[in-house]
Amino acid sequence: MQTTGVEFVVKTVKIPDVEDMSVELILFDTSGHAIYKDLRPTYWAGSNLVMLVYDVAQRSTFEALPAWLDEVKKQLPRKAGKEPMIGVLVAAKADQNEFAQVQAQHTHNSTLPLALGC
Repeated sequence: MQTTGVEFVVKTVKIPDVEDMSVELILFDTSGHAIYKDLRPTYWAGSNLVMLVYDVAQRSTFEALPAWLDEVKKQLPRKAGKEPMIGVLVAAKADQNEFAQVQAQHTHNSTLPLALGC
């Protein structure tokens, strides 16, 4: 299923092994459709983490990741003296191996995980 526009979720997550510690995750799932390109920076502003997600059953989504990373870097430039943005690469539908077009070794051989330090 593809995102149309933006989906928004707020989730409180307890930090394991730390008493009375939790964080609030505010997630924006922004559409990849070109019509929404001008809206994405509005939702991404102030982000502290980037999560790039690809569908293992659609190789084109994995191949599009470098372009997504470039867009994130343009929209969320590193501020002088600040740490680089934290990034994570997520394989969606990894439990559906029979449909997989992207295998784990493809991601390990990719330079993308190293480039996530926006």
